[in-house]
Amino acid sequence: MALVVPGLVFSPVLANCGVVLGNRGFSSLELDWSWRRLAAPQAWLPAVQLAVVAALGSHFVRPLGPAFLWTYAVLDALLALSWLAAAGVRVVGRSEDTGRRRASTPERLMVLSALAGAVGMGVAAWAVRLVVLPITYGAVTPGPPWRSATWVYAWLDEQIGGSLFGPSFEQPYWPLLPAGAGLVSGLLAAATRQAADRAGGARNPFAQAEHGIGGKVFLSYSRSDTEFARALTESLRGRVREVWVDWQAIKPSARWRKSISDGIRESDALIVLISRKSLASVYCWDECLQAIAGGKRILPVVIDPELSSGAGAALREAGWEELTAFQRLDMSDPDRFEEDTRHIVAFTAQEHRWVSGHTRLGLQAHEWRESGRSDGFLLREDELRAAEWLRDNVPASPAFMARLTDDEQEFIDSSRRALRRRRVRFRISAVAVLLAVVSLSSLVVAVQSGAEADRRESLSRLLAVASRSQSGGRLDTSSLLAAAAYGVSDTAEARSAMAERLMQFNHVAKVLPGPDTKGAGWPVFSADGSTLAVGRTDGTTQIWDVEGWRLRGTFRGRLPQEGRRGLTSDGRVVALLTGTRVTVNDTATRRTVASFGLAEDGPPFGWSGGLSPDGRILVASTSYQRAWTWSVPSRRLLARHVSECAFSSLSPSGRWLWCQSGEQGRLHDVLTSSSASDVPVGLSAAWQLLGWTASDEPVIDTGDGPPEVLPAGGKGTPWVPERGMSISSVSADGRRALLSDAHGHRFAVWDLRARKKLGDVEPADLDGVSGTDSDEQVAALTGIAPTHGMWLSTGGARGTGVWDLSAPTPPHPYVVFSPDGRAAVSVTETGVVAWNRTAAGRLVSEIPLKGGDSAARPWSTVSPDGHTVASVSGRTVHLFDTRTGRLRQTIRLKGSGSGITYSRDGTRLAVSETVSLPPARSGERTLTTIVEVFALPARKRVALIESVGPNGSPQETTGLSLSPDGRLLYLAVSQDHTIHVWDTIAGHIVKSYNLGEVEAVALSPDGHWLAAVDRQGVLHQWNTATGRSVLSYRGAARTVAFSQDGRTLVAASESLRSLLVFDAETQRKRAADVDTGATIRAVRLSDAQGVAVITLDPESDGGAVIVWDLLHHARTGPVLARVGGGAVAELTADGKRAVGLAPGAIVTGVVDPRTWQSTLCSVVGRPLLGQEWHAVVPDQRYTPAC
Repeated sequence: MALVVPGLVFSPVLANCGVVLGNRGFSSLELDWSWRRLAAPQAWLPAVQLAVVAALGSHFVRPLGPAFLWTYAVLDALLALSWLAAAGVRVVGRSEDTGRRRASTPERLMVLSALAGAVGMGVAAWAVRLVVLPITYGAVTPGPPWRSATWVYAWLDEQIGGSLFGPSFEQPYWPLLPAGAGLVSGLLAAATRQAADRAGGARNPFAQAEHGIGGKVFLSYSRSDTEFARALTESLRGRVREVWVDWQAIKPSARWRKSISDGIRESDALIVLISRKSLASVYCWDECLQAIAGGKRILPVVIDPELSSGAGAALREAGWEELTAFQRLDMSDPDRFEEDTRHIVAFTAQEHRWVSGHTRLGLQAHEWRESGRSDGFLLREDELRAAEWLRDNVPASPAFMARLTDDEQEFIDSSRRALRRRRVRFRISAVAVLLAVVSLSSLVVAVQSGAEADRRESLSRLLAVASRSQSGGRLDTSSLLAAAAYGVSDTAEARSAMAERLMQFNHVAKVLPGPDTKGAGWPVFSADGSTLAVGRTDGTTQIWDVEGWRLRGTFRGRLPQEGRRGLTSDGRVVALLTGTRVTVNDTATRRTVASFGLAEDGPPFGWSGGLSPDGRILVASTSYQRAWTWSVPSRRLLARHVSECAFSSLSPSGRWLWCQSGEQGRLHDVLTSSSASDVPVGLSAAWQLLGWTASDEPVIDTGDGPPEVLPAGGKGTPWVPERGMSISSVSADGRRALLSDAHGHRFAVWDLRARKKLGDVEPADLDGVSGTDSDEQVAALTGIAPTHGMWLSTGGARGTGVWDLSAPTPPHPYVVFSPDGRAAVSVTETGVVAWNRTAAGRLVSEIPLKGGDSAARPWSTVSPDGHTVASVSGRTVHLFDTRTGRLRQTIRLKGSGSGITYSRDGTRLAVSETVSLPPARSGERTLTTIVEVFALPARKRVALIESVGPNGSPQETTGLSLSPDGRLLYLAVSQDHTIHVWDTIAGHIVKSYNLGEVEAVALSPDGHWLAAVDRQGVLHQWNTATGRSVLSYRGAARTVAFSQDGRTLVAASESLRSLLVFDAETQRKRAADVDTGATIRAVRLSDAQGVAVITLDPESDGGAVIVWDLLHHARTGPVLARVGGGAVAELTADGKRAVGLAPGAIVTGVVDPRTWQSTLCSVVGRPLLGQEWHAVVPDQRYTPAC
């Protein structure tokens, strides 16, 4: 609306409408249309705006059907085209409309535009509020035709809620605020239009004046010359616009003198016929005097042959001396009549634009004078500009002789003075109105903003609490509530809720979207773990790439009962049942490779069987107790089995089909239809096949004795793993089996291929699982380590026994592990959730170190990009890749490392070392500190810094920093009272800072500030450019750090359990000390988000790394990680990640709240639903998260 109002104000259509209304119809108007006018933005821009608004409205019409949509589109197009056509029309008044008129001031247009903008935006705001609020609150549910447009309501609500007047959206007076904005918009648009008009009109107000024939001519003559006058009139007809003569212009009842005076004023020029009779006429001379007084152009035309040679003398003799100054035309020769007539036409056309403007000005000045000099008859602003242009641009030709009269000059000056007065009054009024509107709006916004901020904080806390209460239930809802809490307001509770959800679901890869899976079978991995197949309740099957969890395609049909048999070993081919046909599909190209009919009387209830590992053989056994075997490449039926088979299962190789009905089991050779090769197996009721070994050996529980492993093909002696033990489950790959005794006291895992016992299983050594079917339980299950190669746990709904997590009917939430153990998939109320079982996590990653010394060292640092950790171990620097844990490079040192740091740009690495000096005369060896500076990635040493002096005892580097460009080195060692600044290129000290015994040093990221803490508990800060001390605060200890933007300085207090926070630029203490409740070893700060990463003391708190919210003075979430060996968690240059070394691993944690929110949204992959929102906060307006 704010764009439409200015567009309409600038459009010429409304101006034309104003002209029509002002003239009360079209009777006295002329319409002029031109294509060129359509090129102006003010012509086509409103049409485009109307078309865009109409296009947005089409979303509401689409649900009503194609007929309504096409009708709406045609009407929209006609509206835009009609507006565009109207923009090419110019409405002008006809010249004969010379009646008195009152001036229409531009200020009136501005007022009307402002009122129109206010009313338009006010009504639109009221309508939007009337429609949007009930829907966003859930009080009204749109009907089926309008349900597809719900996103429009949500978008409007989001845009309005985030606008300046958003806090007042729910208040009854909200439409008044947009109305005030519309008033200001209309007023400013009209003022801008007036300024543009003034700028354009100042150049030449007659630039668009019409070209054509000359103007209106007044013919003055003596009655004796009537015949000549009539001939001249007829000759001029059609060559000039009009000829005024008394026999045509004076009506019988009119006052003839007044008619003559009006005719002279309305004419552009006077032509007087000079003859002896006319020189004697008082009336002819009076007409000439009126024309001279009006500044008109006059052309004396000599028509008497006797005066052709002495016209000047005759004029002076008759007392007409004033006419001698005008150029005369001799028409006394009848033979030259036509040529002389053309001279008259040329005379009337000379400077026609100026002359016609002068005529209009004279008429307006006369009306003003006749009205008693009323202000209502003064010139409008555009007319005044035209009049001033006339005054300043009088044609310079000496023969032109036209001029502005004194009355016209006075008329222009009076109009200018009146315009100034109107402008002053209007500006004062406009400023007063604007101030009133802005002040009232600002007051309302300020009051509402404060209340809105409080409301948002309260709402954020409610959502955060709801997220925590949902933590034992659905992953998606709890995560989205936490993200929504942060989106509503950045509160400590929202940050903690997000961190807790991410820590709890640290290894969630993705919630796989799609219809529900209940009753559609479980997700299954291919044998190589590269592919996942998920059956859905809508009769489709999704195929996912496990690498990156990308959807490969959605196929119609259902997987077999043992879903993994429906996939080839590499997952490239899948077999699905659709109706009465089994289709074999290429999952990469999504093409159907083959299709086989089952020749059933109707769709079967389900099917068993599947594909051979290479996809060349397809076996299908249906609920109608029939089985078929096909060759997929040749599409040929290989075998058809007709037998009672209530339950069937295909062996891993696809060669054997287990068929069971009641107490009879049978092994079928799928490649032959003959039953001669079938192997019958006797069973007790309710006992059946337990699984297959990897070598096609069926594992049978006969019910009469211990479970048996039959030989492949059923020929040979059955094998019993262990007497007195029953087989509880067989692993999905058929390599292992879980055995238990009859009392559930003893458990063991056997290798079915090697036929040997891998080991006993102690329930106390397993992770226990209890509780309901929830994502929280799934998170615990997916983190379980395999026991003897099987995924085992205790507890669950069946008691405290040991259970195989991959069993078809587990006593806990269903979890499927990939064959390589790097991924898992769970099925809960949330849906199908993919989990990564790698070291990398959503919040925290623990990447094992590969190569080098795996022990954590206190001297380590992180590259600015966060991709490399540099650790000092003895005389070697190890450079590890933080993403893979691999050892990238090593650097050999001259001494034993005692400190390490990167430059801000990552191109320099400085390492402080302790070296032994040669023995002195006394024979004692002394120690000193050196610093080697290396250029990266070449690892070339570019500087070697010697310490100021040796020290007999071992020294520890307490301060080591490089300037952003890597040239300056800031160095402090224990038992020293100075921080030395070295020029690494020149190799000498350029500056020193004196203090107590140095304990910690920090350099701001831009190198502008230097801070240090000494053992006397004093915090120092210096300006590195001047070397001047700007802060000295007693009460600090151990650690000091700048934020990533260099604006905040923190240090630990003397108690080491709280933080001191200072403004680095003003050196003022910002707030009360931040009590962490634990012993601080080191602290690092991010940017303006106020995130502090604190490494706690390794002895008292185990080297825990916690995140602290300095904005709200609260801890955020659980312990992020733990570092060992005195190591410290460092921040990357962007402040979003903390990286530290733990024994044998690199620990990386995300600490940026905005990244937490986006991560939660990306994990769930959908927005928070309105019903989920209203279930938690039913009285609050729905705000979509993600």
